[in-house]
Amino acid sequence: DVEVHAAMLSWDEERLSTYFESGGKASAPPPPQRSLRVLSLHGGGGNRNVNAMQVSRLRRALGPPDVVHFDFLEGDHAWKSENIDPRLVQLFGPGPYWGWYGVENASGHGQNDRDAYVKAMMDPAVAFEYIGYEAALDRLERHISEHGPYDALVGFSQGAIMVTML
Repeated sequence: DVEVHAAMLSWDEERLSTYFESGGKASAPPPPQRSLRVLSLHGGGGNRNVNAMQVSRLRRALGPPDVVHFDFLEGDHAWKSENIDPRLVQLFGPGPYWGWYGVENASGHGQNDRDAYVKAMMDPAVAFEYIGYEAALDRLERHISEHGPYDALVGFSQGAIMVTML
C-alpha cells in the first residue's frame, strides 16, 4: 500500500509516477519554482515608463527578475496633452500618455485648468461621469486571462481603481 496525501492533488504526472513507482519510498523532487508575477497598472496620464519608475523601489525590494517579474499594461484612453503633467514630459518625453477611462463633468468646471478641476472634484454639487471604464475592465480581464496567471496586481490612481473594480 502506498500512502496518498491531499497535497498530491496538485502534483503533475511525472511527480506522481516517480512516487508510485518507488512504492511511496522515494520522495519526488519538488516542482520547479517559477518567479512571482506582478501586473502593474499606471495612473491616469501615465504610461509603462512612468509606472516602471513608480514601482522601481518595490521591484528592488522584492528581488531580481528571476524572483519577481513585472508586466506593465497601459490603458488605451488617450490622455489630453493639456492635462499631462509637464514634469512627466520632462522626465519621460512627449509620450504617448494614457488613462484607463475618461472623466468628465457636466458643469464644465476645470476642463482646461488643473487646479479648478481638482476643486470641482471636491465639490459634491459637481457630478462626474466615468466614460469607458466597462471596456477598460473587459480589456484588463482579457489580458489577465491571456497572459496570466498573476500573483499580484499593483495600481496607481486610476490603475488602483481598475484593480479594485475587478
